[in-house]
Amino acid sequence: MMSSLVLTMAKRVNYNLFIAI
Repeated sequence: MMSSLVLTMAKRVNYNLFIAI
């Protein structure tokens, strides 16, 4: 459960970073 939450957060952050660039 926790892993899923962390994964989702990381994915969202990664997506934002990708858009920022």
